[in-house]
Amino acid sequence: MEVVKVEVSIGKETHEFSAGVTGLIRETRKALADGYKPGDDIPAILLAAVEHFIPAVQGIEKIPDEIEADKVAFIKALGLMSGDLYDAVTKKFT
Repeated sequence: MEVVKVEVSIGKETHEFSAGVTGLIRETRKALADGYKPGDDIPAILLAAVEHFIPAVQGIEKIPDEIEADKVAFIKALGLMSGDLYDAVTKKFT
């Protein structure tokens, strides 16, 4: 398949929220890849929550304003997020 790179403008807060959600899912799946080991996994998952999700939620109240300002940019952000989310959910971690 031939690939073309394009530049896309999306809202900052929407991007940070989607990156935080997918980052948390990805890091949680990595931690659990070898089975659930509370002593190892709980600290890793909590660190992922602090590192990825808490910053994502900090600007969440601004997302409706971003949607109102540019609905097309928001839809593009959702499209980008769906690809990242698919990868975070389906990727095999060992």
